[in-house]
Amino acid sequence: MPTAIGKQTAVTKDVRRADDQVNRHVRAYKRARGALERLKAPKEVMDMYKPILPEDLNLSGDVAEEHRLGQRNEVLAWFLAHRSP
Repeated sequence: MPTAIGKQTAVTKDVRRADDQVNRHVRAYKRARGALERLKAPKEVMDMYKPILPEDLNLSGDVAEEHRLGQRNEVLAWFLAHRSP
């Protein structure tokens, strides 16, 4: 039977793994965006692919805590609402 410490360690590993995966995707996005800048992509394209800022990566409260008061007033990060052409 797993102990509370074992569960905590497993959860910590899962969180670290997810964080590493997000960081890997952000690095790839930044490299791709940098390539667009070096290729002098049109303004319309660059406006569509904005820089990802650290505050964009914060976990929204409604994801971390269901049925929290005031969650409908929160705005998602721009890339979560982004639609590709």
